[in-house]
Amino acid sequence: KIGGKKCVESFEGRIKIGSENVEDKKKRESRIEELDTESMRPESVKSNDQELTLAEMRLEALRKKKSKKEGEKKVNVRKENGSQKMERRKLVENGDMEVMAVEDSDFYDFDKDRVERSFKKGQVWAIYDDDDGMPRHYGLIDEVLSLNPFEVKMSWLDFQYSGDERLICLEKMGFHISCGRFKVARKDTIKLLNIFSHIVECERAARELYRIYPRKGSIWALYNERSLDVEGRNSSCRSRRHYDIVVFLTSYSEMHGLSLAYLEKVEGYRAVFKRQEIGYHAVRWLEKDDIRLFSHQIPARKLSSDDAPDLSGDHWELDPASLPPDLLTLRG
Repeated sequence: KIGGKKCVESFEGRIKIGSENVEDKKKRESRIEELDTESMRPESVKSNDQELTLAEMRLEALRKKKSKKEGEKKVNVRKENGSQKMERRKLVENGDMEVMAVEDSDFYDFDKDRVERSFKKGQVWAIYDDDDGMPRHYGLIDEVLSLNPFEVKMSWLDFQYSGDERLICLEKMGFHISCGRFKVARKDTIKLLNIFSHIVECERAARELYRIYPRKGSIWALYNERSLDVEGRNSSCRSRRHYDIVVFLTSYSEMHGLSLAYLEKVEGYRAVFKRQEIGYHAVRWLEKDDIRLFSHQIPARKLSSDDAPDLSGDHWELDPASLPPDLLTLRG
């Protein structure tokens, strides 16, 4: 009796298990049919979600390819006297960066003044332009995101013409104005340290308005009047542009203008200048409307007797990265 009970229980168990296997088999067969049907559908009728995902993948691939292409920088190496030392970058018209090698300085390392830790929120920096690589653009540092790797948020400062047709005409001819009133404009994220030249001393006239003018003791490059006539009607081609290097004896005044002294290069040095003591251009007074002559400020350091014992009187070493190539040749 006990053995018979075991047989019945075992038989019933087999029937139960068998029923589950049959049901599972039906489910599997139904699923196979669904998969076969799905695989036979043309690609055009697949779900919108799947098509969107594929499109996004293709778009991302194109973006990465474009980003890699834009990351390849143009190189324009300037060699003189067999020397190429410092490196700077200038903005080119297509928004890319162009690397330019420039001469090393004789005494002072100007790159020490533009390292990552030099940047602070609220500073205005001069930026190399897309013309001949001189620092004529300005940018306001909104936020320092990272020092390593370098990354800052910046607002460009745009020159305000105030309806002055002469200044507008000069700008169209390629003579960029770097003095006057500048307004906060478009924002950008900058990851390249070498586009920056120096910190600009300026006055904040309003919330989004800055006044940038020469200050006493600063050194600037002026457009030479051989390149630009008094009325601003004529200009020579950019390849024949000439500059005068000056030191300002007074700060700019909208009422009185400012006075300056002309500098000349010292023979035997790459970027050392001294005052021109004689001649018509030794000292000059500029009116307030002469801001059209101002090309850009040049970072400079006044030399001491310890720096150059063989030089007597006032001498300045200028930043080679802000000087045109023709002024960097060694003479004497």
